[in-house]
Amino acid sequence: MKLYQKLLLGFALVALLVGCVGYVAQVMNSRVEYGVLQLSEGAALETNHAIEMTLALRESQSLAQDLVARRGAASAEALRNTLIRFEQQLAQGRSVVAGTRARAEAWGREEDLAEASDRLAWVDELALGFSTYQQHVERLIDLSVRRPGEARAFLAETVTPHVQKAMLPPLTQYRNRVDLAFSTETEAVRAHLARADRMLFVAVLLAIGMTLVLGILIANSISTPILSLMKATERIGRGELNFRLDVRSDDEVGALTGAFNTMAEALSHTTVSKHYLDTILHSMADPLFVITEQGTIEMVNDAVVDTLGYEKDMLIGRPLGFVFTGGMIETDDLLANVLRRGYSGNRETTLQQREGAELPVAFSAAVMTGDEGEVQGIVCVAKDVTQQKLFEAELIRAKEQAEEVSRLKSNFLANMSHEIRTPLTGIIGSAQVLTGELDGEHLEMVETMGRAGIRLLGTINSVLDMARIEAGALHPQPEPVEVADEVADAISVLRPLSLGKGLRLALHEVTPEVWASADPDCLHRVCVNLIGNAIKFTKEGEVVAEIDVEPDAAVLRVRDTGIGISEDFLPYLFDNFKQESTGMERSHEGTGLGLSITKRLVELMGGTIEVESTKGIGSTFTVRLPRTDALAGPRVVDIEELEEPV
Repeated sequence: MKLYQKLLLGFALVALLVGCVGYVAQVMNSRVEYGVLQLSEGAALETNHAIEMTLALRESQSLAQDLVARRGAASAEALRNTLIRFEQQLAQGRSVVAGTRARAEAWGREEDLAEASDRLAWVDELALGFSTYQQHVERLIDLSVRRPGEARAFLAETVTPHVQKAMLPPLTQYRNRVDLAFSTETEAVRAHLARADRMLFVAVLLAIGMTLVLGILIANSISTPILSLMKATERIGRGELNFRLDVRSDDEVGALTGAFNTMAEALSHTTVSKHYLDTILHSMADPLFVITEQGTIEMVNDAVVDTLGYEKDMLIGRPLGFVFTGGMIETDDLLANVLRRGYSGNRETTLQQREGAELPVAFSAAVMTGDEGEVQGIVCVAKDVTQQKLFEAELIRAKEQAEEVSRLKSNFLANMSHEIRTPLTGIIGSAQVLTGELDGEHLEMVETMGRAGIRLLGTINSVLDMARIEAGALHPQPEPVEVADEVADAISVLRPLSLGKGLRLALHEVTPEVWASADPDCLHRVCVNLIGNAIKFTKEGEVVAEIDVEPDAAVLRVRDTGIGISEDFLPYLFDNFKQESTGMERSHEGTGLGLSITKRLVELMGGTIEVESTKGIGSTFTVRLPRTDALAGPRVVDIEELEEPV
């Protein structure tokens, strides 16, 4: 066999081997590409979202406890923000799971498709539980303002059990499935890479053997490029995927070199390398620091340079406190917290820019650990919250402006009510005088005018009282008051109304001689409003005022058998100008200010008011005032006289 025939045969064999290697490499690279996509665009992101959802859920539970304990607007706002963050992470997590499922379906991975479908089902179940949780939290916020005691019970009996039963199980299952998917994909990628290395190594050995045989036949003319090819293969095996061979001839050896370069180019595009990971880090919009366990900066991404103005060389090797406004004291505390807990999420602080300005950020950090749990470093991300701070400042300004507008409105109402009430009093007085001098149709007109004037005067008085309260001009003077006295006075005033409707109006002292620390005038107004309302909205049956005590409170309950209040309207019952029936269908007269004024007066005296009602059955209003001892002997109340049957 001639030399050129041997060369042709040898190169044919080499070409066949290279083709097989390329095919195997293509298959292996395809599997690795799929695994990398599942990790980088699927499992890794799902893990992050699952962790964020867990943190947000725990934070919401903590904020709910704070809200019930403190009843603060800030706690309510923080709780809503936490729910928004949970909802965002839930939506993003579902989008990632859906993408993973679509990718598995496109690649024909039935097992991965089934696993992604299961995770998607857990996410959907979690979304259902979260929807109900949002409703519970809004109810809890409302109760914490109006009925703190009921809010604590609602938290313990409804909100917390719902989290334990409807949210934690699917969230835990979802996290477990994500962790399993992450570990499975990681092991698969490692297995594919190891198999590819072995097959490439075997192929290289075969190529070396064949080229050695051919080298004996063609001597040194082929040995040099083959040795170069061997060295290039070793460099590629060490991870230098950007290395290429120079093509110095157009013969078969040159073609082989070109094929090798093509294979190396394909590997550089389909294999995860350090350069690939660096590209991901430097493409992040938020500043990222990688520091040692001692707090020394090892790496920063391009966003750090763009945001803070430092060059990378100015930061590498320096302590993290160099860029913190609080210096080493703040970073030492941060590092201790991160190393103890494994992470630190969204800690608000400020970073020092190169030109001296301070940048507000939400700083997060997490510990990187090796296979054996050893600390390899700490990854820190700083999110710029400048716009958020500006928005918060704008909200504060808007709140202050709204409070000023409310104060001006109250002053205006007070002044206008006074200007109207003065001439109206004269009109009512004139009508009362004319009542004794006229008869017939004119008398009826004057009486109508008098009743309308009295009703209008009552409306103006209510508006004026509310304006005084909102303007802070009403200052109750608490003193020891026997509750039964004030209730008895109110009943004596309102008894003609109850007799006119055929109602039983009674006072029942569950506990006699109950004294409260209250303003007598304010308490009298509260009693008249509650009992008068009960009479107005009761067609038949009874209205009973009960007096009782609790360890620290004097209790007044006004119970009626009236039309009751619908559950939908209860949250708005004490709002200004709110009535359940409105417009042309309104069944009872009134301004909608009586209960609002009552609630304000009770709160100004340091008490609380609650309501329980069933539509069509009746309502019970409960007032609790600070309990005190009597300074003088109580007045004896004739219960039988007050409970005069109708």
